[in-house]
Amino acid sequence: MRTLCTALLLAGGLPALAQDAPEEAPPQGEAVEATAEGDAAEGDEAEEAPAPDDLADIKAKIDALQDTIASQQAQIDAQAAKLDEQERELDKQRDGLTKVRLSRAGEKKLKFDVTGYYRARGHVFGAGGVTDSGRVAGALFDDQPTTGEFLNQRLRLGFKVSYKDVANLNVHIQALDNVVWGDNASKARTALFAGNPSLTGTDGLEVPSFELFRVWTEFKIPIGQFRVGRMPSQWGMGLLVNDGDGFKNDFGEAYFSSQFDRILFATNPVAIAQAITKKEEKHTPPVFFVFAYDLLVNDPLIQYYGYRCSPGVDQSNARYDARCDLDGDGITDRDHSWTEDRDAERRESSWWADTRDDVQEAVFALFYRGQQIKYLKGVGDLFAGFYVIHRWQPETESAVTILDGTLDASVHGAFLQFEGVGILGNTRAITLPNSLTADPLQKTAGIASYALRAGYGRQWWQIVLESGMASGDNAVNDELFTGRAMNPDYNVGLLLYEEVIKEVTQRLWVGDASSLRSQGGVYNSHYLFPRVKFFPMNNTELILGGVVAFPDKPDGAVIKCGQADVDAGSVCTPIADPSPLLGWELALALKHRFQEHILVSFETAYANATNRLPLNEVGLNPDGHFFTFQARAAWEF
Repeated sequence: MRTLCTALLLAGGLPALAQDAPEEAPPQGEAVEATAEGDAAEGDEAEEAPAPDDLADIKAKIDALQDTIASQQAQIDAQAAKLDEQERELDKQRDGLTKVRLSRAGEKKLKFDVTGYYRARGHVFGAGGVTDSGRVAGALFDDQPTTGEFLNQRLRLGFKVSYKDVANLNVHIQALDNVVWGDNASKARTALFAGNPSLTGTDGLEVPSFELFRVWTEFKIPIGQFRVGRMPSQWGMGLLVNDGDGFKNDFGEAYFSSQFDRILFATNPVAIAQAITKKEEKHTPPVFFVFAYDLLVNDPLIQYYGYRCSPGVDQSNARYDARCDLDGDGITDRDHSWTEDRDAERRESSWWADTRDDVQEAVFALFYRGQQIKYLKGVGDLFAGFYVIHRWQPETESAVTILDGTLDASVHGAFLQFEGVGILGNTRAITLPNSLTADPLQKTAGIASYALRAGYGRQWWQIVLESGMASGDNAVNDELFTGRAMNPDYNVGLLLYEEVIKEVTQRLWVGDASSLRSQGGVYNSHYLFPRVKFFPMNNTELILGGVVAFPDKPDGAVIKCGQADVDAGSVCTPIADPSPLLGWELALALKHRFQEHILVSFETAYANATNRLPLNEVGLNPDGHFFTFQARAAWEF
């Protein structure tokens, strides 16, 4: 390339040189003739030669031309070097592009992700030695001879298999679910020689060592997303449904979880409207609509009759019921109560064909979810929505509607959270003894609960104020059904609700009434739950909180009543000098996260239960003073 450019430059300079050169010599014949003429004319003056000044000028021009050629040659060399560098860069880009294409060609379309945690938690109830009363100070139980302690554990794993951005499969397993450490089922005849621990849960019953408890798939369609399978359910603050995942509570653990066999469709109705009208918008509001269908029960093991039969009753007796007279001879021969327990072995092959005993529900949700949006002259998050459930069971003539509204707003370092639940409807599914109505199964539901939480904080501190209520029932045997505890995975404090009131309901509501137990959730009461949080260093949190609980509708069994409660409609025997409180609690927690994945927590609480709770009758510490210390170690990933 350089040789060609040099030749072109030389060719361009030669015409200029020729313009200043001597005239061109004549052809060879003419030169001979001129020579001959010159020889014939002796003495004639010879032709004049170029002057020295002309030669010097020609030489100067030649030198200038050579300089020009040298300069242009340098430019050519530089240009050639630049071209060579660009050629090398292009070669690199070609190699990189080839590698990317090869990588994409061999890239797997399936992606795998694993989440979950393992946690172990230790519990201590009581402190110090035996008091003069013969029990440990702060003990949970009346007959507790020593400081009570136990450890339990849980492993949860979530596997997600994704295909591009189109579909995924979710599989959740849990193992050793709240299994207590140690040989708890006498697996070794001699306890001293025990070596392989049992699978005993905190309730004293054996639990599966491994459980596949959630499996569902998600896939996108042009107008939304479908989910199908057994999946977790979480709404709002978790008062109604709570997935129980992770470590969301300030105190205590989430021991349960909400999951449903569900078909769910979710979409953005505004986006669909924009697509239909073909109206281009710069922004689509994050408004979503969800519809779900849940099959809760396909065939209950408890056989429901809805009426009672006693054998030997003839037609002259008002208690005679033709449904109890199998042979039609006018004398009843069937014997059963409102319901009858049965086991799976008694199921016929057609057990699934009868849908009258199925419990089903339809779920509707409409909500707005904005993240880092501008409002109230600031930037923050805003979630607001409504959740409506209609649940039915034809066999028990049950039709219940659940309304749930929630708000979660945070801006300017402050936040406001609210969830309110209302349950309305009719049912003949609740069987309770000693009914006060002609039809002991007929119930009209009127249940309410709420939680309101507000807070404000800065980099190293936060103040949280919370109040809430779970409605009670002051006459559980009448036709009005108004009492239901909050979800037990929504923890208010560490001891009063979580342990003391849970034990009271556990021991009083038995048999057909076991569904009325609190399991640790807020029960038949109003509460205040203020707390202060400090963040002294990265990944460290110190929480100081207090709980004050007030009875809502004392029933005389779980919550003792006074004369004022009787006057208000409670069907119970009043006690003297009832306390205005159910009890109070002080709780303290210190939490730290190591290396982003290791969580350590130390929590302690002291609670005082009043004479509103029947501690003596259920075998709890009758002096009403309770103490606990608990610690957790977890690996979350």
